[in-house]
Amino acid sequence: MKLRLPLLLLLALTTYQLNAQAPCVTSFTGFDPCSAEPLGTASTCVASQEVFQTNTCAGMLPTTGGCAMTTGTNIVWGSFTVVSTDTYTITWTASNNRNIRLGLYQFTDICLMTGETQVACANAGGNGVDETISQVLTPGQYFVCGKSSGNLSNASTICIHAPSIPAPVVASDCGVGVNVCTNLNFSIDPNGEGINTNEIPVSGSLGNPFYNGFTTFNPWGTLNLGCLQIDESNSTWMKVNISGSGNLEFVFGGNNTQTGYYDWIMYPATADCADVLAHTVAPTRCNWNLVDFGGTGLSATIPVGGDAGNFEPPLAVTAGDVYIICFSNFSSIQSLVPLNFGGTAGVSCTPLPVEFLTLTATVESKMDSKVNLTWATVSENNNDYFEIQRKVQNGFYESIGEIDGHGTTTDLMKYLFEDENAIVGEVNYYRIKQVDFDGAFDYSTEVSVMVPRIGGQNIYPNPNNGLFSVQLRSNVQGDVIIALRDISGRVVSSQSSKAINGKVKSDFSSVPSGSYLIEVIQNEIVKTQARVVLSN
Repeated sequence: MKLRLPLLLLLALTTYQLNAQAPCVTSFTGFDPCSAEPLGTASTCVASQEVFQTNTCAGMLPTTGGCAMTTGTNIVWGSFTVVSTDTYTITWTASNNRNIRLGLYQFTDICLMTGETQVACANAGGNGVDETISQVLTPGQYFVCGKSSGNLSNASTICIHAPSIPAPVVASDCGVGVNVCTNLNFSIDPNGEGINTNEIPVSGSLGNPFYNGFTTFNPWGTLNLGCLQIDESNSTWMKVNISGSGNLEFVFGGNNTQTGYYDWIMYPATADCADVLAHTVAPTRCNWNLVDFGGTGLSATIPVGGDAGNFEPPLAVTAGDVYIICFSNFSSIQSLVPLNFGGTAGVSCTPLPVEFLTLTATVESKMDSKVNLTWATVSENNNDYFEIQRKVQNGFYESIGEIDGHGTTTDLMKYLFEDENAIVGEVNYYRIKQVDFDGAFDYSTEVSVMVPRIGGQNIYPNPNNGLFSVQLRSNVQGDVIIALRDISGRVVSSQSSKAINGKVKSDFSSVPSGSYLIEVIQNEIVKTQARVVLSN
């Protein structure tokens, strides 16, 4: 039992069984993909081993009917996320002398169980025989379905590992911090601070602020304490590479697996730790745990069994950002710590192959609706090409062009792409998909620009009863196709027409009333896109 600070209550040290969360018990169900138990991954089976039992589970069967999954009880679901292509091995141990079967699946909609793809199966047969799947998996979310001939006890475990997935090492230094990217477990023990014991500055400094929740407060809006008040303690360093912009969330020691005080500090940093080691950068988040149970980290919602004093709000991050975390084992315990990522941000196992410096979208001139997309990179690694994408009406992105990359370079590279078919009268949203020679890819941040209507281009009348004319920007002549899309982007009606001096007449009087996107297409090239309101 530790006294954390004067004026704080003494907190009883409670010991929890590690990785004891099991489906269909307590607050977790695991009946189907929608409620699947999150499963950890790591570089070894030992580090990712978790209880996975079928007791009292009457889960849903896969829709494909494969993997020897038959009607009955004792069916359970789990899920894990793959962020980089690797060979993953899934091993489920039998217990109670039961016959077990194992299936691996993907879905387009997990809660409706639609678009099911059977990835692999394991059914070696025989009572008490373990099942194993070893498969090369590409990035995405995967679902494990297990069935047994009878209830499996707590002795039944599952582990998911890929040898190349790194695990953080205790008593490490910032410079050898491991890139963490997916749900995993890592070991901690009382083995000191590594070789460099001066990486974290003294408490109360710029790089290690002191917040007491009474007179000094952190800048992100909680009353929690911080940061590492005794500097490093049996420290473990790790790096988080942001591959997709959004809100970053993570939890150390969730699901009642925390067994000591898990203090931590998080910095924005260059990949070589220079900013941190210079002691000239302030942390983006930190937490000096209030309690020694229930987990700690960044979370919009406090996990079940957690305490608000251990959690900070999510962090808005941008693709290409790198963050460094120092995890401090204040209690000097030996244990496994589950690390689970959440939120809307993407996290990569490796630094992004392309470091974007800028991305801008501008309308070329007041006399034209063409959008110029410009971006620059300060480094490229194995970069094949850039795919330029524009958001369509249903919220998804479509490809509008490609530009070759420069392979591997550390020189400043500048790029330009012209979108001559931007949607006029609308805010246009763009992003860049960067693709490696091996097919791996990442995304830039999203940028937007308002494309005004240009004189000489109009729909009239608008609104209308389905009978209207479109005046194009240019003097288009000849046969064209006019397509009408609904709010989901689906073509609801199309017709042939002729453009005369850039003017096209149409008749959509049979289309129901509503707001639509109209496209005028000639020789498979979209000449214009604009909104039209029908009042039929």
